[in-house]
Amino acid sequence: MSSDDLFECSPADKLVKDGKLAENEIEATRQTIIDESDFSTPVTAYDLLQNPQLFATITTFSKSLDDMLGGGVQIRHITELYGLPGSGKTQLCLQLSVNVQLPEWLGGLEGGCLFIDCERTFILERVKQIITGTQHHLQKFPQNSARMNDFTMEKFLSRIQVCRCLEVVQLLALAHSMNELIEQKNIRLIIIDSLAFPFRCAFDDLNQRSRALNQLSYLLQAAAERWKLAVVVTNQMTTRIKQGSQVVPALGDLWAHTPQVRIGLSKTATHRLAKLVKSPVEDENEVPFCITEDGIRDVQL
Repeated sequence: MSSDDLFECSPADKLVKDGKLAENEIEATRQTIIDESDFSTPVTAYDLLQNPQLFATITTFSKSLDDMLGGGVQIRHITELYGLPGSGKTQLCLQLSVNVQLPEWLGGLEGGCLFIDCERTFILERVKQIITGTQHHLQKFPQNSARMNDFTMEKFLSRIQVCRCLEVVQLLALAHSMNELIEQKNIRLIIIDSLAFPFRCAFDDLNQRSRALNQLSYLLQAAAERWKLAVVVTNQMTTRIKQGSQVVPALGDLWAHTPQVRIGLSKTATHRLAKLVKSPVEDENEVPFCITEDGIRDVQL
């Protein structure tokens, strides 16, 4: 089934064609999202304030980066990381896939991660290095000694669900069907690395690409709200030719309005820089961080 075929169908049939998914399964999934997301039930702002679970975050292991983000990567939000190759997008994602498993008092959510690998960036050996670094970090806290059996290499790896989606059809099919996996595996973080890769080559028609991005955005935001999880998406850079050339995040202005949080990453000779360019709460800011063998850490001055 090609991407062109996918968008010649009516919305309910997009994943039915060629037997990808049964129509009743798709409609049931959509109805479940509508029924259980509780979007239409009014609550007071005071009620929201009394529920700290709505504002939970995932630490990055860089205090400067966490402080810039208001505590870390927030649940119920889509956070975009964009930058040139080597700027640290995947490294930050791999660190988050481990950190989400930590206890809440250590900056985690005690949940699993769904890592959607669109560019063959999930390198197991690197993940193992980050886990080892995380284990060393946990040993600094004596109160963790009784729980170290929960933080073995095997248990860390078993809580990361990896799906490889190199085509838009695969990505949309997974997005439609991931609620069962989220519930079964207690997923609290969804990572897509990188979203731009399957979308940049799949479409000749920009309207079709916009429809696909809109559909995916809706499903991701619905999952974030329903399951109180965080969504992190990486994006590539492209050159915009308009009154001169300018390097900008890929996928256009339509996608730029989707993430609640946008972070631009860049690289210097000694460290990385993270620039917060969009946030519903925090001011624009830029902070340094570094990538070590153990993972993401603060720059040592």
